[in-house]
Amino acid sequence: MKSYIASLVLGLLAASNSNAELVTFDYTAKVRLASHYTNHGSAMASLQSVSFNGTRIDIGNTVRGSFTLDLDTPVSMYAPDQGPGSTYIEYGNPNGGASKNLMTMRIDQSGYTFAPTPDGRDVRIAIEDGDVGHYDYFIFTNTMHDLDSGRSETIRLDLSQENGTLLSSTRLPSTLNLSRIESAHLTYNLQGAGNSEGYTINSDLTSLSVRTTSPVPEPSTHAMLALGLLTVGAVSRRKRRGSTAALGA
Repeated sequence: MKSYIASLVLGLLAASNSNAELVTFDYTAKVRLASHYTNHGSAMASLQSVSFNGTRIDIGNTVRGSFTLDLDTPVSMYAPDQGPGSTYIEYGNPNGGASKNLMTMRIDQSGYTFAPTPDGRDVRIAIEDGDVGHYDYFIFTNTMHDLDSGRSETIRLDLSQENGTLLSSTRLPSTLNLSRIESAHLTYNLQGAGNSEGYTINSDLTSLSVRTTSPVPEPSTHAMLALGLLTVGAVSRRKRRGSTAALGA
């Protein structure tokens, strides 16, 4: 009995280490371009500032935010031989479900924020890893739809390096070094109903840092742990009853 309980406890401890590994990056950026488009994008004006949703955003404003990568996100598209030694991969969950891959944004001066819902259909991560001397790309796109109003918001991060040293593989990166990135841009887009009118904010990254990697237990792990504890408790109670009955006899 003791060996059974010991084996069960060891199994539960192993299961508790079965975690989804999350990596979160913090960034800052400076607004470089603000645009307003009308007539389904056929007319666009570059402005010193734009106003929408009761807020104003000016060129030169500071943007702060973060993005989180779930390193266990499945591959949704694989396309080798995109160029000399280059492979293109997309990660995501096109069938929906909650996603741990999320990006946030906040404008310091106005307090305007973008905080998406964790809908896997609205997240797309693309990586292209080339040989040394050819481009590496990392693209993170997060969209949020308002079904009632018909509006949508999208934030997109584009990182690239022309000599192929940004990424070491096509796996989701656990580190990103801004000093090795030649082009680092953040684009926020707000589209009105039917895409008849919208606003675009283009920013250049000024800092990028990684937080400590955070392992997060999967829901199935919690369930296994709870079931195991109940089993151990039931076995212990049964053993105590058996001991009490033996003493009474």
